[in-house]
Amino acid sequence: MPVNEFTAGYINGLLTFFDEEFSYFVLDERNRFQPAGLAKFARSKGGHLYDDPAGGRIATVAVVETGVYEFVAIEQGAMLQNLGLMAEALGLGGFAHYAAHPFTWLQTLGFRMQEIAFSRTIGAGPVTKALLKASGRDIAIPTAVGLEHDGDVLIKPYCPPYYHSMEEAVLAVVEGKYAQDRGTFRDGGAASAWLDGVAVQAGIPRYSDKAIAATIAYCEYIYGRYGRFPAYSGPFHTVLAYQAHRLDADFYKRYYRPEVLAEAQLENPDQ
Repeated sequence: MPVNEFTAGYINGLLTFFDEEFSYFVLDERNRFQPAGLAKFARSKGGHLYDDPAGGRIATVAVVETGVYEFVAIEQGAMLQNLGLMAEALGLGGFAHYAAHPFTWLQTLGFRMQEIAFSRTIGAGPVTKALLKASGRDIAIPTAVGLEHDGDVLIKPYCPPYYHSMEEAVLAVVEGKYAQDRGTFRDGGAASAWLDGVAVQAGIPRYSDKAIAATIAYCEYIYGRYGRFPAYSGPFHTVLAYQAHRLDADFYKRYYRPEVLAEAQLENPDQ
């Protein structure tokens, strides 16, 4: 079962989304379409982000996060294709199936879970929050926040509780790319296949201070209002899974054309 960790890709995309070349502006559709922590960066306020709808550079939190989810689903599809090819090579059968539950799969896989009040996950105001609590409907929503085993952190997303704040998490992403002699884009090409990695990396500019500041403001807003990052799911999510199994070769020989099964599947002694 492929599990996606969203925060690294999300923050990475935002750093480009909010740079001076693209300068997108994001509104929160669940907060009366108010700026998602970006008010002071709006061009109408002297900032660099295009907040005029006529400019075609305004998005909502839902649109941005849906784009993140759709992008990573492509990766999961490629993984499942490889799992299918591997199963066939081993003489097994199998199929892909839907596996997008908000938390059950992740709980079962042993992820560290954090319970967040339903009212916070929807960004409820004081009145709605009070009504939910009074009616007993402000239930706790389990949210996967990391993967640990025997005290070792195996997967650490760029958000609390592994960082003190979203600001620290964003700066860690930037540091991972641009820290001198060890960042992905400043390690002298050690982790790349370029003949002259130093020259290639020299042509990769660092994120601007404006882009970093806007990304921090947006991420702090999302986490502060919704108690998790991304707002709609938290840092981990499953979409698809692959189930491998032994085949009843006699069944296929009786009811299907011969080419349905691969040679490895027909010759598998464990069928």
